Amino acid sequence: MQIFNWILLKPLPYPFEPMFSAKAILLDLDDTLYAYSPCHQAGLDAFSATWENLNLGDQEEALKYYHVARKEIHATLKGSAASHHRLLYVQRALEKRLDHLDVKKTLKLYDAYWSAYLETMVLSTGAREWLEWLQSKKIPVVIVTNLVTEIQFEKICKLGIEGLIQFIVTSEESGHEKPHTDPFLLALKKLNIPIDPDVYVVGDSFRADVTGAQSLGLSWIWIASSHEDKIVSELPEQGICVHSFEELITMMEE
Repeated sequence: MQIFNWILLKPLPYPFEPMFSAKAILLDLDDTLYAYSPCHQAGLDAFSATWENLNLGDQEEALKYYHVARKEIHATLKGSAASHHRLLYVQRALEKRLDHLDVKKTLKLYDAYWSAYLETMVLSTGAREWLEWLQSKKIPVVIVTNLVTEIQFEKICKLGIEGLIQFIVTSEESGHEKPHTDPFLLALKKLNIPIDPDVYVVGDSFRADVTGAQSLGLSWIWIASSHEDKIVSELPEQGICVHSFEELITMMEE
């Protein structure tokens, strides 16, 4: 486990039990509560296979259309929830291939992607135990996430954690993506609590979660992937860095 004072880059002394004083947890969803990459790959595989089955071309061509469409949508809708909307990616890809709209094929491709994606989702090891511990301590949890609301609801249900969270705030609902302050402020408004350093932002993204927390003076726990460790020296303030929910559980037990 790594718990750092980011100014000195030295371990903090034990016992260190920040979660016992937490007033709320603002928790990321994608790539925090489950691994994104295998789910996305499963979705792309299903999308490209369906593309081929619909006699639109081979699977390699399908992925080329998808990635071109995604790049265009991102450029046009950067910073909005819609920039991540797979339906827009699929619609644009198919329009480029056919030079016209085909609603039924668009929906088949879109459904193929998300069906495979959701089927592949597995809750991160230790996440349920940690969420149940928070619930036992009456510490409310709000999912704060960048994407459109409907599919995030589907993910929460697939992970089976709907009974362990109090609210969800999506970038579609707040009008801005993390690290903008609006999603975090809306989460606090739903909880009816003020900005407070005893509110913890927990997530995998340094840019979206840690930076977002720092901008409001909230505390944060960064669940960092190993490839992001190289940027820890850039963190200007005290924070907590772990690599799994199992490490958070270890913190709880010490």
